[in-house]
Amino acid sequence: MAVLPLVSLEYFTPAFVFIFIFVCSYALLKKSSWFGDSEAVNMLIAFLTSVLFIVVPDAVDIVAFVTPWVAILAMLVLFIVVLFLFLGAKQEEVTKVVTQNAAVLTILFVLLGIIFLTALTNVFGPFLLTGGGTGFWDVTKRTIFHPRTLGLIFLLVIASYAIRFITAEK
Repeated sequence: MAVLPLVSLEYFTPAFVFIFIFVCSYALLKKSSWFGDSEAVNMLIAFLTSVLFIVVPDAVDIVAFVTPWVAILAMLVLFIVVLFLFLGAKQEEVTKVVTQNAAVLTILFVLLGIIFLTALTNVFGPFLLTGGGTGFWDVTKRTIFHPRTLGLIFLLVIASYAIRFITAEK
């Protein structure tokens, strides 16, 4: 019995990305009604968005890299929610904590940001590394990623959370 090698699925990646972007953007447009309830307009915008992603090979690579990691993150969140439901928590309580708790949303957005930055690094190379150049982008990267600047940003984030929790009404 001949087995289809999984390596040959790599040739279908642009088609999978096209279908994925088309379905996701169409569902988003349909749900949000940004451009009205017209099926034709929503399908046309979703189709053009998918075509734009296919035209740029780097965009295909980014979507192909990000999609499995976001799916793994979604499955992990689902398993954690199911664990709490098995332990006796009510579904409304779990939904309220996940959607309204700033810490949960912050952790999810930070993880999504890390996944996205990892995908950009995987596709474009180590673009965040600072070099010895004198151009605008090199100087900007050196300034932003300097340990003192990162420490200041970290302290400001902690201070903003502290102020928020201290001034919050109970």
